[in-house]
Amino acid sequence: MSSRVWSVRSLGFFILPLAGLLTPLLAIPAITSQFGASGWAAVAIGQSIGTAVAVLVELGWGLSGPQRVARLADNAAYRLLAYALQTKFIVYAPLAVVSGFLAYSLAHSHNIEAALVAVGFSSMGLTASWYFVGRTRPWLLLGTEGLCRFVAIAIASALLLLGAPLIVYPLVGLIVPAFLAPLFALLVARRGSNVKAMFLSPARLLFMIRAQGSAVSARAVSSIYIALPVALVSIVSPSSVAIFAAGERLLRITLGGLAAVPNSLQGWVGGSSTRAVRVRRAELAVLINVGLGVVAAVIFGLLAPFASKLIFTNAATIPPELAWAVAAVLFVVCISRSTGNIALVALGRVKYVLVSALAGALIGTPALLLLAHLMGAVGAAVAELVSEALVLAIQGSVILRDRKRPATRPAAARSAEP
Repeated sequence: MSSRVWSVRSLGFFILPLAGLLTPLLAIPAITSQFGASGWAAVAIGQSIGTAVAVLVELGWGLSGPQRVARLADNAAYRLLAYALQTKFIVYAPLAVVSGFLAYSLAHSHNIEAALVAVGFSSMGLTASWYFVGRTRPWLLLGTEGLCRFVAIAIASALLLLGAPLIVYPLVGLIVPAFLAPLFALLVARRGSNVKAMFLSPARLLFMIRAQGSAVSARAVSSIYIALPVALVSIVSPSSVAIFAAGERLLRITLGGLAAVPNSLQGWVGGSSTRAVRVRRAELAVLINVGLGVVAAVIFGLLAPFASKLIFTNAATIPPELAWAVAAVLFVVCISRSTGNIALVALGRVKYVLVSALAGALIGTPALLLLAHLMGAVGAAVAELVSEALVLAIQGSVILRDRKRPATRPAAARSAEP
């Protein structure tokens, strides 16, 4: 690949998260200005549950997929995309019902809207973004999924500001684009492949779902301490939900914007045909993300209180102590993104992503329930920091120990490739 082509593609990876940053920033002020803290809390609870369920719907393709398609020929990579989307749609329907029921039960107001927000965010797991990341085609991802979601959220936000009910947000802004985006991705990514060859038998689809077991297990467990904190806080400290959810949302928006760096590195690391080169590139990726984390955390801690006051229209302003606690979480997550999604995958040690996630969930969940009850939003953020730090410590120790060992690919992973 020429340096000019790589520069253009790298630019796409940086523009894509900027578009992702603008998308939620359109909706949040519209929600808080029209429906206040109670409306925002209901949306946040639905988003928390839906995001966690979306991890199950995603079936771990975001973890194992990018480096797999990076080394495949065009037709083989496209077939894997089509197979992956079929497996996702199979698990989406029942899980969406579960997410809606849970959000309806936990919300203290706007229950139906919270349920539909959960269903909408559950459908985010249908994304094909991992395919474009692995193929280093950020512009195609921006033109399909990014543009689709941006337009939908813009329309929903405008309708809310014009006096439409809150239910418009999940229906128009979340659910519609979530189904359209993967269909657009299939159309854009197709390169003369035989459409009939894109469909698998039920038995083969079930086999592929089982083959994703390690990756999806790691993602599912990690969602307990990544996506569910807002829902857990709503149980033990309902009065803290709006403020804590504001900090969480700004954290996730920031991480979405910073995703350009690890996303651009996944295809570069996985694109090498030799393990030795992949390992060297993975080590460099970790160092890059350490520096990124330091800068991002300092900026977040300084600006988050002011930004929350502006974005949440005074309905959920973050205090400085919460801002710096969340900034510490941001720093650790920036590093663990590279150790887990890049380095452990390059080393063929995906199972340790699950091991670290289990440890984080086992320690982080009770810590969050306890500290949120005792200290409110700040306590919940400290619990998140403890959980994420434990995850990073385990992943880092595995990388240091195993990076020089020869990798052996699991048979299930080999047989799952087309």
